[in-house]
Amino acid sequence: MKKQLLNLILLTTLSLGANAQTLVQDIYPGADGSIPYQMAKFGSFLYFEANDGTSGRELWKTDGTTASLVMDINPGSGHSYPSNLTVFNSELYFRANDGTNGYELWKYDGTTASLLQDINPGSGNSSPYALTIFGSNLYFAADDGTNGTELWKYDGTTTTLVQDINPGAGSSSPNHLTVMGSDLYFSANDGTNGTELWKYDGTTVAMVQDINPGSASAGPDQLYVHNSTLYFRADDGTTGREPWSYDGTAASLIEDLYPGTAGGSGYDFVSLGNDLYFGGRNDVSGWELWKYDGTTTTLIDINPTGSADAEEFTVLGSSIYFVGEDDGTYGWELWQYDGNTVSVVQDIFPGIDGSDISDLTVIGNDLYFEANDGTNGTELWKYDGTTATSFDINPGSGGSEPYGFTALDNYIFFGAEDGTNGQELWKIEGTFGVNSITVQGQGGVDVITTSGGTLQMEATVLPTYATDATYTWSVTNGTGSATIDINGLLSAISDGTVTVTATANDGSGVTGDEIITLSNQNSIGIPEEEMLDHLTIYPNPVKKQLTIDTKANIEAIEIIDILGKTIQHIPSSGNIIEVSQLTKGIYTLLIYTNEGLVNKPFIKE
Repeated sequence: MKKQLLNLILLTTLSLGANAQTLVQDIYPGADGSIPYQMAKFGSFLYFEANDGTSGRELWKTDGTTASLVMDINPGSGHSYPSNLTVFNSELYFRANDGTNGYELWKYDGTTASLLQDINPGSGNSSPYALTIFGSNLYFAADDGTNGTELWKYDGTTTTLVQDINPGAGSSSPNHLTVMGSDLYFSANDGTNGTELWKYDGTTVAMVQDINPGSASAGPDQLYVHNSTLYFRADDGTTGREPWSYDGTAASLIEDLYPGTAGGSGYDFVSLGNDLYFGGRNDVSGWELWKYDGTTTTLIDINPTGSADAEEFTVLGSSIYFVGEDDGTYGWELWQYDGNTVSVVQDIFPGIDGSDISDLTVIGNDLYFEANDGTNGTELWKYDGTTATSFDINPGSGGSEPYGFTALDNYIFFGAEDGTNGQELWKIEGTFGVNSITVQGQGGVDVITTSGGTLQMEATVLPTYATDATYTWSVTNGTGSATIDINGLLSAISDGTVTVTATANDGSGVTGDEIITLSNQNSIGIPEEEMLDHLTIYPNPVKKQLTIDTKANIEAIEIIDILGKTIQHIPSSGNIIEVSQLTKGIYTLLIYTNEGLVNKPFIKE
């Protein structure tokens, strides 16, 4: 495998400027620090756990300007330790301990935080975890004090035990909840077959397969969905922990990477194109990057003479980024694999010592991580695909030890220590591009069946925190024809299909499309062929004014540009149309008359 240093990378250390780091608030005054943790975006605020030195570790929020305590759930200096923050049905759910009911499930609606239900009555802990949205319900594992730790669900009104998988007081301890298609997959122990792979289709809970036969456990973990297949790591009792797959019918071993019972593992699964990548080892090469194309596994050997200890595989753009080390030239550094070549992105700490990179996090079009360059200590770094930039939050060699990188609006929030205030909440400004746009008709409708009917189109832009999340609507006529206004209201003209497109305005070129079927649009009255004979427009090409020559009564007029967008809607105003305001190009005039609809193309000079 060819290796190369990306010499064109620019290394810049910043402490001032537009992207400079800013302390949001010294929540715990002095050197102790509030140690913000469990960060999650909900609405226009960032929520997190913190300690102000008075109220204990409680739920806090910030809009990026100031931070405030949401509620002292465990009154006084006691700690509620809010965790597992998850947004569901426009509310924030989390686990917390109020000092009376133990660790239970709570919710916050933006105004009030309240105990959802005391699942384990009294001071006992239900200790909910693995909060996961599946369909219209919130699923989690919890212990009601009678059935052990089992799978539960909340439908927005009621919490319900899904099934006592391990009957009686024993716990099945469901974990690694992962949605694929119309099923929820997880690991669980029924008390007979050990910990195996299970699934729930919304009605029935069933074991997928007893991978490690009998009472022994396969211990499936690292569940990951790729190309409609579930991948995971498991031990069948013969080959050790190896990568497995489940296609909805049968679970099977991908390959015994490390022959025998030692196990080749299979961790940090990521997708790049149609291929699956993961970390693993064989009996020769140590821990390296592996590729699986659905048929064959391929070793990408970063350190041919030893082990790269590659991990934290993360996709940014068309490359996989990860941390690892080679055969002695570079220590623990940031690496890139573009599908053909593996390269060290930047030798941040020159030599074999390495920069100890960790916490690789993609936000927008940038990769954030912590690293030590040997001079400034462990600090925040950003890589945009071209340039690596550092932020020296704790001046000198001390290091700020940043963590928890989370986006809100145009900022990245994280915990860090500046050497004076302890670990507190910080932010830097970021720019986040649009990654995808999904288009659909309102309510999922993809047809217009009434004559002259309309359909409101909707677009979902990801990431939700994109700096410029605006888009422009257009429609391309296929076998049918339609127009669309700037707000996405599609108006049918003739039968057939049209393609509605939303294009990101941030310059990324990202688009989303949806095909809409139109029916029952045939005009009533004079056939269009006859109307064309006695309706004309002139002059054409035109510079200032168009004249419509017709005996029919004109009810309305629309001017459509070459992209299918409605530029102007003109109520009935006579036969003279002002077009001097238009830029040069080709347009279509839609003329609504008492006898039907006619479209006439014209050229603006």
